[in-house]
Amino acid sequence: MSSRAWNAEALVLSVLPFSDDHRTVMLLVPQEHGSVIQPATLFGGARSKLKGMVTPYQTGRIWLYSNPIKNSHKITDFSVTAYRMELRESLVRSWCAAVCSEVTLKTCGTVDWQLANAFLDGLCVSDDAGCERGLLRFLWRLIWTAGIAPDIFHCNMCGCKLPITRFTTGVDTKGIAEQANRSIYSSTEDACFCEICRSADAYTFPLSVEALGYLHAVTEKPPGYSRHLPLSPAAYGELKRFLFFLTEKMIGSKLKTFQVGYV
Repeated sequence: MSSRAWNAEALVLSVLPFSDDHRTVMLLVPQEHGSVIQPATLFGGARSKLKGMVTPYQTGRIWLYSNPIKNSHKITDFSVTAYRMELRESLVRSWCAAVCSEVTLKTCGTVDWQLANAFLDGLCVSDDAGCERGLLRFLWRLIWTAGIAPDIFHCNMCGCKLPITRFTTGVDTKGIAEQANRSIYSSTEDACFCEICRSADAYTFPLSVEALGYLHAVTEKPPGYSRHLPLSPAAYGELKRFLFFLTEKMIGSKLKTFQVGYV
């Protein structure tokens, strides 16, 4: 770093007090090859204009002053480009945004810059049900792009293709998830099996034809396509349990936001 004063695009992930007047801020900053978590300090009392501007889930250009001797970074200015005030209008929106923040922090910036910002933008224009489905898509894309997603489209034993629902946007899928489960995910073997080869592992996750079809659409189709797909309550429950487990497995610890929820 040639200068102690520098600026960059940043997404505010969290703001926590460390004294009566000062705050510790965690930022997601994009780089040429991925993103990094940048801690910074926000100084100032109640009259500081920055205190009201640097708030969680806002994106903009931030100016910092770095002290290499103390290894500290002081926020000197912040120009907000995305306020996202809508996230505070719904408990579900706020909870989904908090999940994004916690996952991003615990994976040390593994979450792609564009993915995180696009997810938060999507929450602002979605109803509660849309936010819940959006969270599933966000988690699956994160797991998939991180390269740790199990093969959910083939049986790990016999290699056959697992049946999935071929979604068409706008089609009513009511009753599809009520069919017999066609595959099972084994947490012990980190793999999926067909009904014939299904594992005897006590801790398994059943995945219906509809649930697998939804993940297939998220994986293979553009975001705009899967965003408008319906999802039955039963399939949503399957995917929530499955993806929450995979996310915590990836991180290596429990997530507070998963435990608390939004109720």
